[in-house]
Parts: sequence; C-alpha cells; structure tokens
Amino acid sequence: MQAKNEDLLVAFWRMGRALKRSHGPLEPALLWVLHATACEGPSRLSDLAGRLQLDLSTVSRHVRTLEDAGYLERTPDKDDRRATQISISAKGTRILDEGRAAQVELLDSALTKWTESDRKNLERLLGRLANELEHNTVGTNA
Repeated sequence: MQAKNEDLLVAFWRMGRALKRSHGPLEPALLWVLHATACEGPSRLSDLAGRLQLDLSTVSRHVRTLEDAGYLERTPDKDDRRATQISISAKGTRILDEGRAAQVELLDSALTKWTESDRKNLERLLGRLANELEHNTVGTNA
C-alpha cells in the first residue's frame, strides 16, 4: 500500500506543478487566499487564517501582498473599530477569474478524451479525498 500512496503523492505533485504554470501572475498560495476571501466575503484576518488552516503570520503576509497589488481591500470593522475587514476588490475578482479560467482551460484540454462518467468519478473521488485530507489536518495549520 505504501508504494501506491507514494505514486499517488507524486501524481499530485506533478499535477500541482502543471497547474502552477497556468495560474497567471499569482502564485497558488495567493490565489487560494484570494479565492477564500471571494467565497467568504469580508472577514477579519484571524477568521480568514482559521478557515484556511494557516498561521496568522502567513495569511497576514499573503494579504499584505495582495493588498499592495490592489487585489484585496481593508475596511474598518463595523462591530469593532479597532479591527479591519478584508475583502476582494474588483481588480482581485478579475485576476481570480482569469487565473481560474486558465486552470479550467488546462483541465478541459487534459480531460478532452475522457468520458463524462470518468470526469464525474474523478471529481467525486478527488472531492472525497480533499475532504478527508482537510478533516485529518484540522487544527494543524498545515
């Protein structure tokens, strides 16, 4: 079983490398922070770090990079004037959409000869694996 799991891991690394080459101007970690912010809407930095299961300092660094590029915006928190809310900007939405479209195009191209049933099975199984991996890493800041 070990060898099969190692082969699977290497396959994920290879897929990750291919997807990284197609994501556009943002590195994948920044794209992930931007995606999470777009999905969740305005939130505090600590809440975003918790959802992403990343260390606050890591998320803070990513948010600062995205904010400096104009992809994220900070606004005062209406419930606590000492805190700020982070949200995606119009420019951030555009870059996220472009990056996602490029990666979807790459996947479409790679899966063009696959049957619809095979694609659905892959989607179902990868979704299941992602859920299990996330479940097994909750609280680890992995």
